[in-house]
This record gives sequence, C-alpha cells and structure tokens, in this order.
Amino acid sequence: MPEDEAREAREQADVDLSPLVDAPAKGYEVELLGREKLETREAWKLLVRGRDGSVRTLFLDTRSHLAVRSEETRMLEGKPQEFVTLIADYRPVAGLLFPHAIEVGPRGGADRQRLTFERIEVNPPLDDTRFAMPSSAAARR
Repeated sequence: MPEDEAREAREQADVDLSPLVDAPAKGYEVELLGREKLETREAWKLLVRGRDGSVRTLFLDTRSHLAVRSEETRMLEGKPQEFVTLIADYRPVAGLLFPHAIEVGPRGGADRQRLTFERIEVNPPLDDTRFAMPSSAAARR
C-alpha cells in the first residue's frame, strides 16, 4: 500500500475520527491560527500536524465548536493536490452530534464526492457470529 493510502487507513482506523481528541497520545500537534470568516460563519482555524509529517487545517464553528471544514494536500497520481472537506448537517443521535453530510474534493474542482447519511446508529446490537473466524480461514490454520 502506498504511504499516502496507509496514512489515510491509519487515520480512518481512529474510532473517534478526530485529531483533537487526545491529540498528544495520537501524535498530533495542534496550533490555533486564529479566526476566519467562511461562507456563512466564523470559524476557529487550527493547524494540525501529525507525527508522520502530515499537515491539515481544520476549521471549527466558533459557536458550536464543531468541525465544519478541513483542508489538506494529498498526493494524486504522484502530484500534490489540495483537497477540501466540508462537514455539515449535524444532528443528535443517542445524545451525540453526528454530521449527516460530508463533501470531499479537490480545491476548486467540480469533481466532488458527496456522502449523505440517512441513518446513524450508535452501538447497535451485533451477533457474536459476525466476529467468528470464517470456516475456510480456520481450516488453513
């Protein structure tokens, strides 16, 4: 797996999905850069550095303190490309706020990936058999 993909996989494996939760233990350094006016709101602008050298800018709504935007440079076909992630439509689920709309794509590009969540479940009941070793894999051991 290329290093950029491996880094993204490690970040996605982070259950709470935020470099702001227990940042030092996760190897992040967070710096407040100030306030910035976004399209419809004021936001705190944070610079987030990972121990692997990754850098991203995270914007938190000044009223709700929820993440509303993230900017980072990713390698795309061997070339650096600036990406913007917009995070919106926060709704309460089991007493927690979750975004129900996420949009990701190159800065200024029309080709954007849009994710809309119709339903989010917190701690749904799961049958233990979902975590059992498949019989073909168990036979190979």
